[in-house]
Amino acid sequence: MNAVFTKRDGEPVVMSYENLRFFIEKSTSNILMKPADNYTACALNSGIGTIVGNITEWSKKWIKFEFYDTKIGYEAHCLFCYQTSCMSFIREIVDPKGTVF
Repeated sequence: MNAVFTKRDGEPVVMSYENLRFFIEKSTSNILMKPADNYTACALNSGIGTIVGNITEWSKKWIKFEFYDTKIGYEAHCLFCYQTSCMSFIREIVDPKGTVF
């Protein structure tokens, strides 16, 4: 399964993975994952917008991330694709010096 990054005007970046959707936010030290819909929030026993995980590694082709519910932690490593509306967000993380994109 691959991850897909999308962004609508005025909204944060959303990562879809399997049947789950996460808001993705960059903090000073982490890339945070928060449930973006009721289904994801219920599946992880949390609320929409509550931190439930983070992206631990991000290359130009793949990402590695972890998320959890109240009982179990999950890890995933997969390829990703994105809408062009997400490109500036992804560039800041993957290629901050602007040498590749």
